[in-house]
Amino acid sequence: MNLTNRPLKLPLSSEQAVQWATRCIAMAGLRVLRSFDLQSTRALNEYCSCPYHGAEDCSCQMVVLLVYGQQPGEPATLIIHGHDDQSWLALARVSDSKASNGVNQRLAHVLEEQFMNEMMAGVHSS
Repeated sequence: MNLTNRPLKLPLSSEQAVQWATRCIAMAGLRVLRSFDLQSTRALNEYCSCPYHGAEDCSCQMVVLLVYGQQPGEPATLIIHGHDDQSWLALARVSDSKASNGVNQRLAHVLEEQFMNEMMAGVHSS
């Protein structure tokens, strides 16, 4: 699986997926910064309607996490999008920066490995 080309689908709410990803990132010794939160932005605009749920009780969410390695450099960008009890995690495509590519590769490996371990243990059953 390649998180840049194909998102990782989790049977979790968006906030649960953010917590899961943040935990995986911390276990890998990487640092994370939450840089965008759709629901926080949406709260500022009372006229925002949702194509899935309408204007009321929208569970749609998009969160952007910037993930930094131990060395100075550009972060990897992890995008978490979801609604109801489904979420998708994807890595933004990176420039030619070696530092960013290294963090991207490590992050993708950590998330995919943890997901597979939890699937084998029956943690994420659909």
